[in-house]
Amino acid sequence: MSSWTKEQNKLFEDALDRYDEGTPNRWQKIARAVEVERHYEMLIKDLKSIESENDNSSSNAKGDNTAYKA
Repeated sequence: MSSWTKEQNKLFEDALDRYDEGTPNRWQKIARAVEVERHYEMLIKDLKSIESENDNSSSNAKGDNTAYKA
């Protein structure tokens, strides 16, 4: 996982609010706003990892609940 400070996260969130989906060159503007060009790729990697972990946790939780007998 990337290790961003609270300040970096806040800058990123503010830039996302400032540059909505209809903004031309949105990601370039966001990257410039918070100086995260290299962090962007790390973020995508982290998100994919988190989504994968969440998918596995959901499957495991369902399996555990159905196997439990009181």
